[in-house]
Amino acid sequence: MEETLIVSVLVSIVSGGASGSVLSLIVSGHRDRRQRRRAFVGFLRSWRVEIGNAPRISGDVAMQPDRTFRFHMPQDMGFAAYQNRLPAFHAEIERVRDCFPDTQRLETLAGRLGSLKEQDWKDKPAQNIILEALDDLIAFVSPASCK
Repeated sequence: MEETLIVSVLVSIVSGGASGSVLSLIVSGHRDRRQRRRAFVGFLRSWRVEIGNAPRISGDVAMQPDRTFRFHMPQDMGFAAYQNRLPAFHAEIERVRDCFPDTQRLETLAGRLGSLKEQDWKDKPAQNIILEALDDLIAFVSPASCK
């Protein structure tokens, strides 16, 4: 009788400890993903403000030696702000890749934002194209869409 009691107490201690450990692992994993998502959204929003607040530089028209006019558009400061944070963006994507159930959509949006080139502007200001891509990604990863 005493042996049965000892065995049942030991089994309950071991199983309780194991289930507690598993439960703790699940809860901490969920909390970690939520914190990484929030940090990523913060990164994207700060990057958006940086690009959005970059001064817009107007181009100039110059007459060529052959008397034709050429429009010269200097590099957009929004594009420079975009390029400066691009390596950090790629690192952040790797950090949060497993936090979203729809990884295909994340890859599509992140790929679009991470690979913009000057030929993508299509006669629009670079700042607008970059901000559109950022807004699409922010809408996807914001906490309201990632519960």
